[in-house]
Amino acid sequence: MFKRSILILCSLAVFAFSWEFIGPEDNLEITNLYCFGGGHILAFVGETPDDNPLLFRSRDYGDTWDSITDCGLPRVYSVEKQIFSYNNRLYCGPTSQSLYFSEDSGNTWIKDSAIHCGGNNAYSFAAKDSILLVGTYGFFSRSTDYGKTYKDYILIPGLEHDIGAVFCLMAFRDVVYAGTQYGIFASKDWGLTWEKRGMNQPNAPGATITALGRIDTVFILSNYAALYRSYDLGLNENSWIYTLDTEYYAFFHIVDSSQIYVRDTYQGRNHFYYSSDTGKTYQEFSVTNPEMYCYKIDNDDKYVYIAGLGGIYRNLKTDSPTGIIEKKMVENAKMLISFDKNSMKYLIQQSSSVEITIYNLNGQITFNYKYNHINPGTFAVNFKRHNFSSGFYFCRIKTRYSHAIYKIVIP
Repeated sequence: MFKRSILILCSLAVFAFSWEFIGPEDNLEITNLYCFGGGHILAFVGETPDDNPLLFRSRDYGDTWDSITDCGLPRVYSVEKQIFSYNNRLYCGPTSQSLYFSEDSGNTWIKDSAIHCGGNNAYSFAAKDSILLVGTYGFFSRSTDYGKTYKDYILIPGLEHDIGAVFCLMAFRDVVYAGTQYGIFASKDWGLTWEKRGMNQPNAPGATITALGRIDTVFILSNYAALYRSYDLGLNENSWIYTLDTEYYAFFHIVDSSQIYVRDTYQGRNHFYYSSDTGKTYQEFSVTNPEMYCYKIDNDDKYVYIAGLGGIYRNLKTDSPTGIIEKKMVENAKMLISFDKNSMKYLIQQSSSVEITIYNLNGQITFNYKYNHINPGTFAVNFKRHNFSSGFYFCRIKTRYSHAIYKIVIP
């Protein structure tokens, strides 16, 4: 019999930054940004009629903008994924339109005939010397001659559909890491062979890795539920540290050696978070237009930029949060889990959604329970005890306000 209770206190402070609207025009949908540095910015417009600009360019930190109407990019598909600079080229992947590149800082774009991406997005990129990796859906394309020719590779044969999109690629110390819908993979030979990493630990972030980055030797990642940090990319016991609970679709942007900005998208709404301590803690902040849907956060030497529906906003990179708008303390749950025959009981003290997931030591889900809304009280969930072998498991409880993972024993 296993019984344990956990008290979780979740504090949240919402801050106001001095965000300034900078255009390029009113009521534009800006789906992507690329900051060259020194005030030079390229802004990508979403799907647009034939007579409207596809791109805007600023060379003075967004004070003034020039429009680009005919540039070679398709008009019926927007550029929402990563924009990558490599070997004097800019690369981007319009939705379902393979790969495009520019050799003149984005004035003109050419569809790359050397790569097909399986007819899917070019989601992510990584490069080392003459090697260029392009992550797509279920596989990636690899070039060893600076992008002149490509060969397609599958991360794990037979798991193409399980792996799904290769959302992110990151290089560190001659190893390249891939964040996918099936978890994290690592390659020491830059794409020829891959091994799965960090998915069988008690605090592992699980599947659907949406973003992966690092500050020095601290690794940061996001998935569909939370943000995590680790000093070794999940190789050792308890190396993943949960740092921020998100609603659904979180991405982050690392500004410098300490600052991280997070956008959390759910049902057309955004929450924004900020960390000044390499992702140990986060503070929620609001933009001038709180209803804007955010596509991209980027920065240069002077400003941080947020782009989305309505246009682009900027804030001085050196600004700190000022003006506390709201502060609240939520005691969501004295969460008690107990197993008795074929039932599992839990106690929750505040109305919320609830998800309980049990993993075996290999990181496989053996039980999952979800409830969209539940009132305070004690509840029982039925499960088939005979489906569980005796031994150790990890139980993850997630509510709207808190998150807990701990080891359990089923006799």
